[in-house]
Amino acid sequence: MRRSRSSLLLALGFLLMAGMAAADHLAAAVKSAGHPRSIRLAVRSEPSRTGHLNLGIDEKKIEETLGERFLQFATLAQWRYDPKKPTPAPAAIQQLSGSRFSAIGFMYPLEVAAKIQVFCLLRSTQTCCYGPKPQFDQYLLVESATPIPPERFEPILVRGTFFVDPKPDEGYIYRMEADSVTRVEPDDHHPSARRLAEQAGMPLFDYGMLRRMEPLGVDAAPPAELAALDGRRVVLEGHVVDRDDADPPVLTLGEQWWDGVSVGTPPGVFNSVLVYPAGRDEVPPLWRTQQVYSGRLVVNRDPATRRDSGLVQLREARLGAPSGGAGKWPLWRILGFGLGVALMGLGIRPSRVGEKRVDHGLE
Repeated sequence: MRRSRSSLLLALGFLLMAGMAAADHLAAAVKSAGHPRSIRLAVRSEPSRTGHLNLGIDEKKIEETLGERFLQFATLAQWRYDPKKPTPAPAAIQQLSGSRFSAIGFMYPLEVAAKIQVFCLLRSTQTCCYGPKPQFDQYLLVESATPIPPERFEPILVRGTFFVDPKPDEGYIYRMEADSVTRVEPDDHHPSARRLAEQAGMPLFDYGMLRRMEPLGVDAAPPAELAALDGRRVVLEGHVVDRDDADPPVLTLGEQWWDGVSVGTPPGVFNSVLVYPAGRDEVPPLWRTQQVYSGRLVVNRDPATRRDSGLVQLREARLGAPSGGAGKWPLWRILGFGLGVALMGLGIRPSRVGEKRVDHGLE
């Protein structure tokens, strides 16, 4: 009887811990479902007529690893449609009409709302946000089966049925009836920078220290609170407002967002930090401008170089912040793990006591 009870407790403890491990794997699978992680997307900065940041998709580098048919804007551009002198679509394009495709591009919402169902899909942000009005052959009119939140600078993947349907009076010649619209890369929601700093046991950098130096001028000695952080590892949050051509690039993280020309707050000595990533893997995609970094803070003591090198720099910078350990475990996981260990312990203990009594009897 005692042996069967021990076996039962051991089995329950093992099943509980195995179930928790399975739940973790299932949660990870559900989180990644629907996100085309295996598509190697190349987004590059392209020349802009207005000087604004212009992001474009290099369609030649999209690898069709999902077994899908990708509709490229280079194909759509083969029909130079002129509404004043309309011509039929080339046979190579017309034969695609009515077939299922996937297309990747940037969204241009046609309405202002929390969720939308109709938008234009374009290859670059130049033709949807700051640049000239796009030509008919530069975009798809997308009609989504379900309402979706608008995305201006995130590359999105649209799956659906493509149609050659020239209706210039309504503003399009191509359209797609989409049954799926997702981000090309999942939006991993991380805790706030303050919480990350608390979990890592590191101070969160305060841009206010730089702002308070502004009335004193760029040549002033750094305040004691800033000097005390020199050489320490800190957490830094900000907007990537610039990056140079180095490999990996040196990033400028500003306290406020800046579009590069006229919208937002331009970066300067008193509101930005130069960030030196530890490697290529620590450089965010061009479209992910708001970031959290951790690294070693260096206070520039040389007033002569501050205008070019900044008042402070973040060296050996890595995305996010190191984990504080137990803070990552939610309460249910801690309790479940503890209960599993307890059950297995109770299952083992009686067995050992029984063995002890048998040995004593033999003596």
